[in-house]
Amino acid sequence: MLGLQRWKAGSLLASWIAYWAGLVGISVGSGLWKAWQLTRQPGVRGTISASLDDGRLLLSVHPASDAAGAWTFNTSVATALAWIAVPPLALWILWLMSRPRRSAQPQEEVSMLDAPEPTAPVSRHQEGTPVRR
Repeated sequence: MLGLQRWKAGSLLASWIAYWAGLVGISVGSGLWKAWQLTRQPGVRGTISASLDDGRLLLSVHPASDAAGAWTFNTSVATALAWIAVPPLALWILWLMSRPRRSAQPQEEVSMLDAPEPTAPVSRHQEGTPVRR
């Protein structure tokens, strides 16, 4: 987290993507690997299923020939949503809090943010619209 104030929005997005990839890899990675093997190996049969049942997320991979090779995943939808959303949201809040405030910027940077003074005088036309001369 050192240097969080120097991160740009792209760095923050990249950290979210890395977090989500790691989350998928750790939580359901082995099941995805078994499902990929089940669908790619010739002559192998089995069942792959995903369902929502009474607020629970259920995932399972069951090869027909090997009962010991079955994989299941079971969690509540609220827990899954919390794991997906809360850590990136917390990182975003920390990133926002670490950013320098405009009032805390040095004076030379603040003056660069101001709009330049107009060089030509502004006069009013009869209808009340400004006209530059």
